[in-house]
Amino acid sequence: MASASDRHRHRGLTVALLGLLGCPAQPSETGGTGPADPPDPSDPTVQVDPRAASIEAGPPAMFGCAGLILDTGQLRCLLRKPKPLRAWLDGRRDATIELWFDGAPLASTLSRDRDGLLLEFEPPREHGLVELRAPTGEVWRVQLTSASARHTELRKAANERGRAGDFAGAAAIFATAADELTPAQADLLRCDEARLAIAERRFAHVIALANGLTDSPAISCVGAAASLAAYVQLFDQPDFNAADQHLATATAAGRFDFETAIGARYLRGVFDHRIGDIDESLVEFEASARLAKLVGDEQQFMASTIMQAVALARLGRLREAESLATSIVSGIAEDATTDPLIRDVRYDLAWIALLAREADPHAPDPSATLRELIADYTRTQSHSDVARTRLHLVFARLQSRDLTSARTELDQIDGAQLDTHSLVWFELAAFELALASGATRAARGHLDRAELYADLTRDREHHFRIWAARGALARAKGDRGAALEALRHASTIADELALAVPGSSGRSMMVTAHRQADTALVELLVELDQAEAALCAAVSVRARHLRALSARLRPPLSREDQRDYQALLSQHRALRLDIDEQLADAWQQPSTELQALREQLSEQGERADELLRQATALLERDAPRWSCDRVLPRRDGQAVLAMAPSADDDRGWFMLARRDGEVTRTEVIEIANVLAPGERAAQAIAALGPSLAEVRELEVIPVGRLSSVDFHALLRPREITVVYSLGLGHAETNPRARATADVVAGSSDLPAVASEAAHVSARLHELGWQVTPSWAPASDDQPHLLHYAGHGTATGARAGEGGWDSYIEIPGFGRLSASQIVAGQRAPRIVVLGACSTGAVSDEIIDGGMNLAAAFLLAGAELVIAPTGPVDDQAALSLSQTIYAQLGATPGHELGTATSVSEFIAALDHAQHAQHAQDTAREPTGPTSYWRWRAWQP
Repeated sequence: MASASDRHRHRGLTVALLGLLGCPAQPSETGGTGPADPPDPSDPTVQVDPRAASIEAGPPAMFGCAGLILDTGQLRCLLRKPKPLRAWLDGRRDATIELWFDGAPLASTLSRDRDGLLLEFEPPREHGLVELRAPTGEVWRVQLTSASARHTELRKAANERGRAGDFAGAAAIFATAADELTPAQADLLRCDEARLAIAERRFAHVIALANGLTDSPAISCVGAAASLAAYVQLFDQPDFNAADQHLATATAAGRFDFETAIGARYLRGVFDHRIGDIDESLVEFEASARLAKLVGDEQQFMASTIMQAVALARLGRLREAESLATSIVSGIAEDATTDPLIRDVRYDLAWIALLAREADPHAPDPSATLRELIADYTRTQSHSDVARTRLHLVFARLQSRDLTSARTELDQIDGAQLDTHSLVWFELAAFELALASGATRAARGHLDRAELYADLTRDREHHFRIWAARGALARAKGDRGAALEALRHASTIADELALAVPGSSGRSMMVTAHRQADTALVELLVELDQAEAALCAAVSVRARHLRALSARLRPPLSREDQRDYQALLSQHRALRLDIDEQLADAWQQPSTELQALREQLSEQGERADELLRQATALLERDAPRWSCDRVLPRRDGQAVLAMAPSADDDRGWFMLARRDGEVTRTEVIEIANVLAPGERAAQAIAALGPSLAEVRELEVIPVGRLSSVDFHALLRPREITVVYSLGLGHAETNPRARATADVVAGSSDLPAVASEAAHVSARLHELGWQVTPSWAPASDDQPHLLHYAGHGTATGARAGEGGWDSYIEIPGFGRLSASQIVAGQRAPRIVVLGACSTGAVSDEIIDGGMNLAAAFLLAGAELVIAPTGPVDDQAALSLSQTIYAQLGATPGHELGTATSVSEFIAALDHAQHAQHAQDTAREPTGPTSYWRWRAWQP
């Protein structure tokens, strides 16, 4: 598929360009034969009358000015008439800001955002000094002044020539403007000149204008021209290094021009998107959309929001992308289909639909929409849009296996209209058609050309798809060795792509979206009768992206990184404590103050999350190598059960590796995916029956739709102890661990919680343990055992990110989320969670998604016992009573000796079988069933 459009322009691009060529310029309110022109804002003899202030804070960033001039530290906002303006204070969170105009207070509206404050006001006239005063004594100043009449006349004349297509006439006006205007006024016309040069496709002139304006005091034009040049060097004359420099210039200008700032964030998102930094592009698109909505810029808001959806789709977060896309569609009027931006939005929505269909063949086919768009773009002679949209249609037909239509559409594409990214997809489409027809030599040629184009884009995802395609080509030619090498290369790139995305930003979904090469690798290894290698490949898809977060696998931090890491965690903790303190008094506040508190705490929460992300990024800097040797069984009676779907998801494999003396024996069972996941698992277990007869301990590594299957319940009739695994490998044990336990009652509104904590504490005291009724998550000295009873919440506050916001409440600490646990990298050796859904899994994500059980394992725990869903209060109490009654029952057990991981696993297994023996009619995995709990290991 061709890449998503990334083609929406911010207001300084398409929208402004359309306005320039299709709408009359605003007439000057001071032009004609009337009074003399107002003072020239660029004239250094015209000075702003300074006001005394305790702290001079500099100028704000302005939105709504006809032009902005930054001269000797003073910012001047040019107006053609009094109109509503907005002033932005970056990074401010003041409760109030006063606005003054020429020494008198002026009414304003204050809006808050996580990145700063926006004040909207309407000045009474186009001349005057605006001051923004903070309670701290800081003052931000901007001088309002009228636009020059002569500048306005020349601008109007040049624009009229441009709209008439007389670009030479417009150029002549620009050329002579310097003789009639001051340097700053002349520079303000350069923005218009650059926009006309874009329309005339004189791209080198656009770049030259931007370079020539770098040191100009006309700061609004510096930003606009740099944005236009960045656009040119992103799309029309690709040069990512030059585009990066232009974006840096636009961002610097955005410090004073808020319109440029919003557009520059959008373009920075485009830049990141096109070089493959999708998670970073998502941050920029989200910020641009949010700030555009704040100032009421609907066009920019829509452009940024649709690119948000595109970025989410590329990250594999399809449910979020589709939800955002639906919200965009609902806001589009039915009669707005001819709007150029709306067409671009529909284009990107169709692209998201293609990605969704790649993951789910039963998703809606966007072919009809694509054909409508081709017709629309053809009518408007948008030739490059026709070519890109037709390329999308090619892939839609390939997804439907309509090879004839795909070939017809591909033959109609004018390659000269495609950018480098789209040319990669063009060659991949041609490859698929050639391969389908058996023309392997032609298919190889198309892949070679695709790789040449991919090398120019700096986007590693292109290389991933090309190597996956090389694997398919080699298999078609019967060269299994070459196919194996190619697919392993693709798998390595998929791993790199995943590790580039923070875990809490959707890494698991990224892995899910790029699983095709890995599943094709498993399939090939099965064909080659390399069963153990197939098992290792299957586990690696699910597990290896977690390795960078594993406290037991990652190398220690350097002294400098450790210092930075601790500082980030300390800042995060201080911020969370402040949030909790404010929440404690929320119940007594009036509604108006609650609204302000909600906004403030939302901003603080975002800052706290960012600190946590930075701390986690330090941990992941040097990802360790994942090794299958740590996963394979180590002693007789042990076995590992892994699984993997086929590339087209029509069947799957179950792989059992069991220890037999000095060797590991692995066998593979193929099961059709026409059955429900539970039925597939039951059929596989039945087929593996003879091999399971010698197994006493089974480690299950679930994948995707099979994550929600309770294998331990299916294996109930057999004498097999089942534990679930993240696939990271065996944890090192400490046989001389101290018998210390923290037993925490986390909720006061559940009747059985206090009883559960009391019973567990009493039993551990009987066994000689040192028991504490509280737990300190940040302590370096962690207990051997943590038993938690209370509420558990599996939340999707950041929908689709796989449970990173799931949490429990710790008395004396507050809310403890999965992301905090992972970032903290501290955990007890054994964790028992008597709390709802602390082991909840998602069968839409290849690794089951994040939950509190997984978080504790990544932070260093060797065993976590947790339920996969809501549990009954009394059932949690009775289960804990049964489990702890079993501890210490081993003959020869010494008081004060820490219970081992294997004893806890055996105790849970005993409790589950005992309950089943007493009541076989009980719902197998309902809220009152002990089978809802699973034992998890790394």
